[in-house]
Amino acid sequence: MSSVQERQSVMRGLRAYLLLLMCSFEGYCRKNGELFYNQFSIRPLFDRYGRLIYYLGTQFDVSEAVRAQEELRRLNALLANADG
Repeated sequence: MSSVQERQSVMRGLRAYLLLLMCSFEGYCRKNGELFYNQFSIRPLFDRYGRLIYYLGTQFDVSEAVRAQEELRRLNALLANADG
């Protein structure tokens, strides 16, 4: 593969990656109906010739992190009100 082809392949990959980089969604439901915060990412995977072979997706339940951030904001607001 020539350097021009390599560069074009990398650019195609970057464009695809930027289009699908990272999305966060709220309000997904577990099987039991409970809502949770979900974060997922999708990225393209290429073979050694730069051809797109498939997309890899990962998903994370970030509910605890969101709850911790909300609690931190709440406590900071309490501290700010207590100081003056």
